[in-house]
Amino acid sequence: MDNRRRFERVFHDAAIQLRLTNGRTHKSRLLDLSLNGCLVDMAKSDITLNEMSAAELTITLENDFLISMTVEAVFINKQSHVGFQITNIDLDSITKLRRLVELNLGDTELMERNLSALIAI
Repeated sequence: MDNRRRFERVFHDAAIQLRLTNGRTHKSRLLDLSLNGCLVDMAKSDITLNEMSAAELTITLENDFLISMTVEAVFINKQSHVGFQITNIDLDSITKLRRLVELNLGDTELMERNLSALIAI
C-alpha cells in the first residue's frame, strides 16, 4: 500500500478540549499528532463531523503547558477517531508542538523533512 503521509505521527496521550464555533465543548483524549494535525478519540461524543468543520482544539501537556490551534475535521473512522488538520496555530503553540514532535521522533533528519513538508504547504 502506498503511504502518502508527509508528516510523521507521534503517539502521545494527552487531554484535549475541543471548542466548536457554536459554543459547544467536548473533552477527550489525544491519540497521536503531527506538525499538520492530530487524531482524537471522540467515541463518547454526540458531536457530528459537520459541527467539527472548524473548531479550537487545546492540548494540555504536563506542567499545564497548552498547545492551542484552530482545526478542521477531515475524517472519522469506525472507532469514532476523528482526524483534524491544523488550519491556524500561534507561534508559541507551534514552537511547543515542534518540540514535542521532535522529542518523540528522536530523529533530527526526519524532523527536518517534516518541517520542509510543512513549509511546502
